[in-house]
Amino acid sequence: MVLKMRILMCTHEYYPMGSGIANLVYNLNKSLTRLGHSVDICSPIGPDIKLEEAVKPIERFGGFGIAYFWYKVGGLLETKHKEYDLILLHNPLLFREVKAKNIVCVVHTLFYFIFKESDWRNIKKLPYYLGMLALESYAYKHMRHLSFAVTSPKTISELEHYGIKPEGVPIIYNGHDFSATPVKSLPKSLEYLKSKQGIRLVYVGRFAYKKNLPRLLLVFKHLRELSNIYHLYLIPLSL
Repeated sequence: MVLKMRILMCTHEYYPMGSGIANLVYNLNKSLTRLGHSVDICSPIGPDIKLEEAVKPIERFGGFGIAYFWYKVGGLLETKHKEYDLILLHNPLLFREVKAKNIVCVVHTLFYFIFKESDWRNIKKLPYYLGMLALESYAYKHMRHLSFAVTSPKTISELEHYGIKPEGVPIIYNGHDFSATPVKSLPKSLEYLKSKQGIRLVYVGRFAYKKNLPRLLLVFKHLRELSNIYHLYLIPLSL
């Protein structure tokens, strides 16, 4: 017998507005609902709990607007956490300590490592990221007592920066629910992928620095040195 739970998921972006986090929460919602759980989504656009006052700040101020959304969520959790069996907070920034054992923080990425790995190169972004790093550091001081999950093995080690031990942290992979949208036939633009000759590798996504496409091209170069049966196709996706 499967225990049916009432679940709350809070996210600063939700389908169809957003990309990685929005899609993961959307597909996770569908999967949990199919299992019989009751799921409420809290985001700036809902659909179940709307924090519409955060929409314009996020559009205008990016991460600072996201911090405002999580400030509002913190107040919501103080009164709502007893109504749910499980609460999943996706990439949260909590500025007050919420003492609830049913909360799991699902960390997708950290501003600290986005800044460290790429954006320090753009001097114009420096004030923005210094501000976000200060907010993130302050928020994680109020979150260390909570349970954590991640969407990538890489993020497990990144959590150590904020004093969170990575042992036993579960991984919720950021994937697409293909079973929900079966493809009966390929679009004409992708008909060439049906060829049985060779091994065809396809990347569909944003052409962004953080996606580490140079590493993908380097790996493909080594594959081509081994054999010419490998073919790589890059399909840009803008969200």
